[in-house]
Amino acid sequence: MACSSCDSDSPRDSFTSDSSSKHASPVSSPPKTATLDEIMSTTRDLSNLILAHEIVANENFHMENVDPPKNSLERRVKEIVHKAFWDCLESELKEDPPQYEHAIKLFDEIKEILLSFLSRGTNRLRTQICEVLDVDLIRQQAEHNAVDLPKLGSYIINIMGKLCAPVRDEDVKKLKATGDIVQMLR
Repeated sequence: MACSSCDSDSPRDSFTSDSSSKHASPVSSPPKTATLDEIMSTTRDLSNLILAHEIVANENFHMENVDPPKNSLERRVKEIVHKAFWDCLESELKEDPPQYEHAIKLFDEIKEILLSFLSRGTNRLRTQICEVLDVDLIRQQAEHNAVDLPKLGSYIINIMGKLCAPVRDEDVKKLKATGDIVQMLR
């Protein structure tokens, strides 16, 4: 039997030799870095998917309300703090001229909550919410006593109506009927 010493005759040699096969291997892209916001958004989306799956797949799924016991100190403190916040907001808005700092912070929190309900494909609605509830713009309007709180409240209610489940439609209608901006925000 004749044995050839040619490198190309051995199938194993093509994997270990310095032949041109190394140049044909794919070039990898540099690793993409992710921002903290992207990671947090992905984590939130994954958590939402897990929760949605659990709700659909587990017929015994239920969520418990975790309110402190009725006569506990914790519940009383919570009630006092909540009442103080809403009373403070109401008194600030009734001042002459009105003070809007607490209301602006509240609108910023509401904006973040609304944005957290949106999926990745809702860029148009995301942009609209960011434009209407732009804290810097609201602050500028407040400085010139031109902020329209009822209009902002109405916008929030309309967005909630779009994002909420149909079972919440009655609650959204009740919010629309509320003429008091503090009560509506509460």
